[in-house]
Amino acid sequence: FEGLYTPANQAFSPVSPYHVNLPVPPRDVDKAKALLKAAGVTTPLSVNLLVPNNPTSQQVGQVLQAMVAEAGFTLNLQMTE
Repeated sequence: FEGLYTPANQAFSPVSPYHVNLPVPPRDVDKAKALLKAAGVTTPLSVNLLVPNNPTSQQVGQVLQAMVAEAGFTLNLQMTE
């Protein structure tokens, strides 16, 4: 995001009084695939995501699209008006 935002693992910014110092959960694509398989989900699984039609939201959607693709999802971004 061109350095405009602070990376976070929760909804509240570190400067917010509601911020709690939580550890970042580890990313484990293999475990995600195993959980999907155990649940009987056949991949690739196609999912639609409604995304507001603005550059920032589109970029977030594209990041999510790339991340979930690693676990076997096809994320279809549908821009809203």
